[in-house]
Amino acid sequence: MVKLGIVSSRMKDFYDIWFLKHSLQVRCTQGMVRNNFSLYEEPFVERRPVEYFLALAQDNAAIATVGSLIREDLQRFIPQDMMNVIEKDNFKVLIQTATNVFRELFIENQ
Repeated sequence: MVKLGIVSSRMKDFYDIWFLKHSLQVRCTQGMVRNNFSLYEEPFVERRPVEYFLALAQDNAAIATVGSLIREDLQRFIPQDMMNVIEKDNFKVLIQTATNVFRELFIENQ
């Protein structure tokens, strides 16, 4: 999720963004992201710049790395039948959706 131009390292957020965007057809806004951060028990720690995720969908090696991190995190939350659907191409559909949302939020912040 995005806060002041920086992105969280929580891999489940990729699934959450994809689910909101594709299943519920919700447009994510900066206000929604701020509200999400306020719900975390621990303070949000900024780990990667937005630009990292804006470029991510174009980098197959990075997609493979992030895909394995997503798999490791999501398997604790997502039923296996759903995992079978979304893990194709190293979760590329989740990564591309998140990249598009980050781009929209980044542009909104300009």
